[in-house]
Amino acid sequence: KDKLHDKDVEEFVKALRAQREYELMTQGHNIPKIKKDKINFTAYFKKYVDNYTKASQRKYIASYNAFETLYPRLKIGELDKNVCISFKEYLVKEYENQTAKSYFAAFKAVINNAIDKKILTHSPATKVIIKGTTDQIHKQILTAAELQKIANTWCGSNEIKRAFLFACNTGLGYAEIIQLKWKHIENQHLKYKRAKNDEPLSISLNKTALYFLGDRKNQNDNIFTLPSANGTNKTIKSLIKRAKIDKHITFYCARHSFACNLLLNGAQLIAVSKLMGHTTTKPTLKYLNYIESLNQEAVNNLPETIPTKEIKEPNHKVHN
Repeated sequence: KDKLHDKDVEEFVKALRAQREYELMTQGHNIPKIKKDKINFTAYFKKYVDNYTKASQRKYIASYNAFETLYPRLKIGELDKNVCISFKEYLVKEYENQTAKSYFAAFKAVINNAIDKKILTHSPATKVIIKGTTDQIHKQILTAAELQKIANTWCGSNEIKRAFLFACNTGLGYAEIIQLKWKHIENQHLKYKRAKNDEPLSISLNKTALYFLGDRKNQNDNIFTLPSANGTNKTIKSLIKRAKIDKHITFYCARHSFACNLLLNGAQLIAVSKLMGHTTTKPTLKYLNYIESLNQEAVNNLPETIPTKEIKEPNHKVHN
């Protein structure tokens, strides 16, 4: 896969060089230029990310990985509004609202860079916007009972099932899970840094999490070996369906489920915030809002006890 990327980037660079040579040689002459719509936009995206050195680099890497999942070899001429809408919908489906917005903003920045380089004449993503607030959860949550059903259900990939249920008990996302090594497990504790913000994590592993770790291996060995995020989510979708759970669940739902189940079991907001690797409690509030909405729903679902007929005072005699 890396070789394929390298080849795409090489072809892209050659095309740019040829374009520039044509511009220099054909000044003042009526000679047609190389068609820019043949340039591989996915390779351009990759080259932009490779050369990006600012603090927000992780955001651009994640955005590229998501885009490459959908469009591994998209040409500039194929980049239109429909592609932008498709990518936006994919991000909204796979990530929480704020993360999806952040990754889509990175995608737009790459398009604007292509405009600056005169590879594109306009942005097809201008009117494509991810709406919504960040104080609500837009993905579904798995309850403790549903997690038990999943644990008791056969899965086509036991590795994916183990990783998913481990994530449900630790709050790790896909990016952390695929990088997790045995050196990060010390005395039944998980010590790690979040991929998104480098925030250090220290989580005491419960019996369930320890069970799904499996047998210990060498310090630098990966604990879980998973396919692409897209492939992993397809397997999870099949697992959820086989467990007869009527919810749209992706790997990222494991993180949301971890936070909500902690709060449901009495954990304090500040404690959940630290376990989730949040730098403040603000992003954790959405989980508390979700719990409160569940409580309100439970109140609304209480059986009605309204009188069905007029109640009259019974006739009776007063005895001295």
